[in-house]
Amino acid sequence: MSYINIPAVDPERSYKIKEVAAFINVTQSHAYNLCHSGQLKAYSVAMDGQRGQFRVRGVDILEFMKVDKKDYVSTKKLENAYKEINKQLEDIKTIS
Repeated sequence: MSYINIPAVDPERSYKIKEVAAFINVTQSHAYNLCHSGQLKAYSVAMDGQRGQFRVRGVDILEFMKVDKKDYVSTKKLENAYKEINKQLEDIKTIS
């Protein structure tokens, strides 16, 4: 099983099955089956007569994971702010 490292789900973005599988910690085939069965909301993107590929909105991933979008986004904003403050502190220490 191959996973990719993704820091956080962006509720406003759409994701490929490979990314969705990493978020919910399942194989790509299981993520596809969840979409195909309707357990995980997805839409199909077809290009130039080719077979469609599933895409899943970030908000639907959070819903599937039973995570409250507002709490999730607030937590991620706080985590990012904390990381940025720590980075700035390290930069100040290096200058001093």
